[in-house]
Amino acid sequence: MSRVDAYKSCIAQFVEEHREAARKHQEAANQAIGEWNDFASSTGNRGVRAATKPAREQLRVGAGDHGQR
Repeated sequence: MSRVDAYKSCIAQFVEEHREAARKHQEAANQAIGEWNDFASSTGNRGVRAATKPAREQLRVGAGDHGQR
């Protein structure tokens, strides 16, 4: 049974590490969208468009959502 517990612990640690990495990537993507939108607003939208809400929402998918909205 101790081998099963060790394997379960290993898998749980792997999953948590990847969830944290995904959270950091989501945060960076949302920041990039915000920066683009700020830039687009500062130019008066001359030749540039702000990121659309659907694109923003796609980048806000949380761990466990698997892209389903």
